[in-house]
Amino acid sequence: MGELAWQAARRGTGHGLAIWFDADLAPGVSFSVAPGSPINIFTQGFFPWSEPVDLVVGDRVTVYLAANLMGDDYIWRWDTRVQDPDGRLKANFRQSTFFSAPLSPAKLRQMAAGHVPELSGDGRMDRLILELMDGKHALGEIAHRIAAQFPGRFANEKEALTRAGELSLKYGRPLDRKYLKDQ
Repeated sequence: MGELAWQAARRGTGHGLAIWFDADLAPGVSFSVAPGSPINIFTQGFFPWSEPVDLVVGDRVTVYLAANLMGDDYIWRWDTRVQDPDGRLKANFRQSTFFSAPLSPAKLRQMAAGHVPELSGDGRMDRLILELMDGKHALGEIAHRIAAQFPGRFANEKEALTRAGELSLKYGRPLDRKYLKDQ
């Protein structure tokens, strides 16, 4: 978390905040995810404003940026104030990824109409689980099969059962009352 502030150096329309980082790991060892740098596992982020802001030279932009780990992902918050050179407030935004997510250029390309997607290992595994959810296989049997077919993915069959159970909850047909009474 922290606060960033700068002054607009030229006139234009602001649409949000682009972020990246440069890392110095040791003397002579560094890398960057700045625009124009080689692609690596880290990406740039874009935190859009809820509406465009006309900026002029000298406008002061202040952003409070915070990231809170929630489960497996971060909830980002960016509070933005834009003031003219005389200190008058031009814009004030309080935004969060609680209901959405910032989009990196790579994610935008991956969602483009011309992108030809290919399943990842997890995607192939989930596809197998969904194919086996055909009303003929118990979750324990599905877990046994995926643990055998994807041995490096799970430490044990219980983890495979958890994955199959999560997909069953998400995509499986709900149990009807008659079934529940019979059990």
